[in-house]
Amino acid sequence: MNDTELLVRLAYVCVTGALLWSMVCRVNKMSAATTKRWVRALYALVGAAVFGAMTLPFWRHDWAQWGALTLACTHLVTTVANSRAWRYGPPEHARSRPAPLDPAPEQ
Repeated sequence: MNDTELLVRLAYVCVTGALLWSMVCRVNKMSAATTKRWVRALYALVGAAVFGAMTLPFWRHDWAQWGALTLACTHLVTTVANSRAWRYGPPEHARSRPAPLDPAPEQ
């Protein structure tokens, strides 16, 4: 293994680790009362996929190449770019709304 391969492996583990951390943090900010079910499921599935992508090379001894590293970096950049919207919980488009408490209008 040369230095370039080692650098790609290290970068891949760091990028996927950062993605996994981000997905765990976002799932922790969500609750059934405030977040739509499909949004919670989406982030949980992405977190599971990132965990699998991060650990797969350790069991198969088949390390990621430049393409996988590029995709992981792209996903990380996208996640970081919209992190401001998640600072205080799920953004408005991901929140569920409680039912109105007003009585139904009479007809």
